[in-house]
Amino acid sequence: MAQSGPAAREAAYDTIRQVAESIPGGEKLIPAVDQHGRPNTPPQDRKKKKQSSSSGDADSHSSGAATPSSSKQQQQQQQQSQPNGKYRQQDSNGRDGAEGGRSSSQSQSQSPIESSDDEHISRIVNREEGSEHNDRQRSLTVAFMKCDEIHESAKEVHGGYEDVIHNLFEPILKERTQASKIQDKSRLELRTLVFDARKREYPSERQLRTTIDAVVISGSFQDGASEDTRWILRLAGFLIKLYDEFPRIRIIGICFGLQIIARAFGPNRIVMNPKGHEIGSTKLHLTELGKRILHPPHEVGHEGHEGGAGREARDHIMLQQVHGDIVEGEVPQDFELLAWSDQTPIQAIAHLYPADAEIPKFLHTTLAEETEAGPPSPWNRVHVFGIQGHPEWDESIILPIIDAYEEKGTLTSQQADEARKRTRLEHDGRNVGRALLAVLGFV
Repeated sequence: MAQSGPAAREAAYDTIRQVAESIPGGEKLIPAVDQHGRPNTPPQDRKKKKQSSSSGDADSHSSGAATPSSSKQQQQQQQQSQPNGKYRQQDSNGRDGAEGGRSSSQSQSQSPIESSDDEHISRIVNREEGSEHNDRQRSLTVAFMKCDEIHESAKEVHGGYEDVIHNLFEPILKERTQASKIQDKSRLELRTLVFDARKREYPSERQLRTTIDAVVISGSFQDGASEDTRWILRLAGFLIKLYDEFPRIRIIGICFGLQIIARAFGPNRIVMNPKGHEIGSTKLHLTELGKRILHPPHEVGHEGHEGGAGREARDHIMLQQVHGDIVEGEVPQDFELLAWSDQTPIQAIAHLYPADAEIPKFLHTTLAEETEAGPPSPWNRVHVFGIQGHPEWDESIILPIIDAYEEKGTLTSQQADEARKRTRLEHDGRNVGRALLAVLGFV
């Protein structure tokens, strides 16, 4: 009778070990842990351990949590063994690091998927060259819920949705690092785990409890947030679960992400904008709270950012837009309106932690916390944030979309020309990116 379950896994790993040990230097290829995060000990050591350990010790090795010191070895194993997808990381100077495989073997399943950190690592940025990623307290980990692909012509230049958001954050992180002359021990890395929401890939319960600081929902052209497709309903349910069971985790939604937040926490309907598509750099009028949140710390001023002290925040920002759907009705219950435009009544919303409640801490140690300050108010109180515009996009991404809309007849030639002119206008995407990083504790 063939072995199955744990016995089969142990036999498979023993075979791998025997083959590796028969090759000169092959022991270096043996991972420190198996695919479930358990120590990958030789058969003889395993027998000794079983004889000397209590049943409680055995249980502790089946929890599935990988040890921090083995994370780099796991990444190397993933890169060597998985041919699909790309793993990218950059050092603090912006140079590309190792590029290799990222597991996508589970992504074809039609049921919700939970998997390990390394299978979903996209990029690690702001890392000191040569440093090891062996202390999660130095990293902010974001689960990026990928809901679509960007236009092919833009993808060739900028990469996928997850790469574009990093292209917004990376320069800002490096600015703060250089300006503060941060020591290596204080350096923060931004680590992204990518999950394809369309394929119903989701973080595991363990990741939500012990690893993830924030969830970011991307834009989408594939389906409208009003659709009742399984992946959209599953995503809305996931956001409610985060809100109820993991209030420590911050939630950020961009474009479609704002709409799915409004639908999850409504009641709100997502409808086609009767005024037509809103495309290009657009003026957003800010509420009083919007002035405080959507302008970055250095601009509105707080202790530690002398350049902005005493400066009155502008009552508007300019932000790139590409959308035909809007959130209809009032803002969701317990949310605050931050911004609106002449064409879109709900451009940005936020849910804040109650003023009299203790604000949940991030798993990472923020730079501000190390100086006994903490992220400043009101950014530290932002629990859920949604914005209709695209702070991470510029004309090189939007212009091909306008071309495609004109070709399909979604826009007339006149509408497309006007959209192109607006897209080339200045915008405040970088400053909104700084405000988002402040929400995530980077100040």
